[in-house]
Amino acid sequence: MLLRWWFWGLCKHWRLSCFWSVREGGEVVSSLQKVLRKFLNCYLGWTWRRATTAASKFPEDWEQQGDEMAFRVVALCKTEGIPPELVCNSDQTTIHLRPSTEQTYEVKGVKEVKCLGKDDKRQITAVVSSTASGELVPLQLVFQGKTEAVVPKDEDAKWAVTTGWHLTMLKNHWSNFVTMKSFVEKVLDSWRVKKCEELGLAPDSQKMVWLIDC
Repeated sequence: MLLRWWFWGLCKHWRLSCFWSVREGGEVVSSLQKVLRKFLNCYLGWTWRRATTAASKFPEDWEQQGDEMAFRVVALCKTEGIPPELVCNSDQTTIHLRPSTEQTYEVKGVKEVKCLGKDDKRQITAVVSSTASGELVPLQLVFQGKTEAVVPKDEDAKWAVTTGWHLTMLKNHWSNFVTMKSFVEKVLDSWRVKKCEELGLAPDSQKMVWLIDC
């Protein structure tokens, strides 16, 4: 935007009227923007881009950092005797209670197209985890509400709890320190104890590796 006005002022200063003309009736037509974009593209190698968010930026050595983290995990597992079943990676993701899509089938030529559930913004947070051995750890689901009444109590919910899932609630359903602490106590540690029993390891002393958002 600043370049456009700078270029415009430069043209007016040098009276470069070739970049605009007056049509019959007094309408002013300018080719200044087209010329400016061509100049920036050809001589500076610039193009019009949308600003990026902080989440989409990577450091220049991101591949090296990833390799070094993997080497540290391998060394830790080798030193402490940690099996792949106890190397866990977790991340949070939001889930719509009523998933919808931006597209649907409709009669040709219809101008107004409606999608069921498109305006339903209700969401929950799921803490999804998997191990280096390829196993899926039970989930933690964080529902939105002010009381425990928002947490499901139906047969499916009871089955999920019996298989190790943890269902909880918060006012805004966002995962925080409290929910992550309960995840460790109710899901992750239970998983560690279960795998120790299966592998013949001592639950009281066996360590595990937990990677968060990796």
